[in-house]
Amino acid sequence: MKKPSSYKVLIVTTDEQTYTRYTKLLAGQSKYNIAARPVYNINEAYSQLVDYLPDAVLLEKGILEEGTGLFLQELKHSKSFRKYPVIWLTQVKDGKKHTSAFKLGVQDILLTDELTAGSLINSIVKVVKNNRLIEKLKEQRKTLLEKNRELGEYKKYLELRMMSRTAELKESYEQLVEEMMLRKRIEEQLTSRNKELDTFVYKASHDLKGPLASLIGVTNIARLDLTQPMAVKYLEMINESAQKLNFILANLLEVTKIKYIDPEIKVVDFTDLLRGIVADFTSRLEDEKIQLDIKISQKQVFMSDPYLIATILQHLLDNAIHYKKGYGDPFIAVEITDTTGGVEICVNDNGQGIDKEVQSKVFDMFYRHNLQSKGSGLGLYISRNCVEKLSGEITLSSQVNQGTEIKIMLPDLKKING
Repeated sequence: MKKPSSYKVLIVTTDEQTYTRYTKLLAGQSKYNIAARPVYNINEAYSQLVDYLPDAVLLEKGILEEGTGLFLQELKHSKSFRKYPVIWLTQVKDGKKHTSAFKLGVQDILLTDELTAGSLINSIVKVVKNNRLIEKLKEQRKTLLEKNRELGEYKKYLELRMMSRTAELKESYEQLVEEMMLRKRIEEQLTSRNKELDTFVYKASHDLKGPLASLIGVTNIARLDLTQPMAVKYLEMINESAQKLNFILANLLEVTKIKYIDPEIKVVDFTDLLRGIVADFTSRLEDEKIQLDIKISQKQVFMSDPYLIATILQHLLDNAIHYKKGYGDPFIAVEITDTTGGVEICVNDNGQGIDKEVQSKVFDMFYRHNLQSKGSGLGLYISRNCVEKLSGEITLSSQVNQGTEIKIMLPDLKKING
C-alpha cells in the first residue's frame, strides 16, 4: 500500500478552539498525513517558521490587523521566508480585500463558513505543490543562469582564443606570402640566370664550332704532308681531341635547342624513322660486330614529334654501342609496340650494364658511370629531356655485365592535346 504524503502546516490563529477545529478537519481523511502546529501571536510566527519548517502557513487573522501585513511582506520579500506559501482563512467576502491579500503574497483564500476537510486539504496540497514547483523552477533558473554565465565566460575565452589564433594565422599568412614572394623572386632570378646560361652555352658552342672545324680541317690536311711517325701520332691525338670536343659542342647545342622548342606534332612512321637512324650507325655497328634487331608492331596511327623521337633513339643506340662488352656476341634490340593511347619504345643490350647504386644518376647532365668512356655524358640527359617534352616517361633497369633495358612510354600528343 502506498504511504500517504506528509505535510506540515503552521496555523496562525487567535485561540485554541479555532486551532482544534482546523486540526479535526485535517485529520478527517487518510489520503494525506498532515501535521499542524499552532501560533497564537503573529510575532511568534517568525521563530516557529525557522524551528518547525512548515510546508504551508494557514493564516486565520485579518490581513489588516497589526503585524499581519508586515508578516506577509516578510514572507513575500525576505530571502529566508519566501518558501512558505500562505492560505488565508477568513469570513471576509469582499473582492477588493481578496485582491489586496493576493498582492501581499497570499496564495489561496478559503472562506471559513464554507470550509470543509476536503477544501482545506486540497488547498494545502495545491499551494504546497505549486510552491515546490516554483522553487524547483527557481533552482532550474538559477542553474540556467549559472550555465549561461559559464557559457558567457567560455564564449569570451573562445573569442580571445579566436582573436589570438586569428592574429597568429594572419602573421603566418603574411610570412607565407612573404616567403612565396621571395621564392617567386628567386625562381624568376634562377629562370633568368638559366636563360642567360643557356644563351651563353649556345653562343659559346656555336662560336667555338667554327674555329674547331677549321682546326679539324687543318689537322686532316697536315696529315697528308707529314711523314714522321711521331708527328703523325701527335696530330692524330689532336684530331681525336678536337673531334671529341666537336661532339660535346654538338650535344650542348642540341640540349639548348630541345629546351626551347615546342613539339611539332606529325604522324610518326617508326619504320622510316629507324631506317634513317640505322643508316647513320651502320659502319659503327659493323666495326664493333654488334647485331641489331628491330621489331616494329605499329598498327595504329601515332602522332608526336618525329625529330625528338629520332633524337631519343639516336642517343640510346649511341650509348648501347659505347658501352658494349669487349667479349661475347654483342647485340642491341629495339622494339616498338602500340599501347592504349600511345607507344612503348624498348631498347635492350647485353653490354657492360650499370651499377644499381648509380642508376639514379645516369640521366643527370654530364654524368658518365664509366671513367673510361669517351662519351659526352649528355646522351641520356638529352633523351630524358626529349621524353619530358613529349609528355612521356622513361625508365631504366640494368645489371652489371648482363646488360641494360630502357623503356619509354609516349602518349599520342594529338589525343592528349585535343
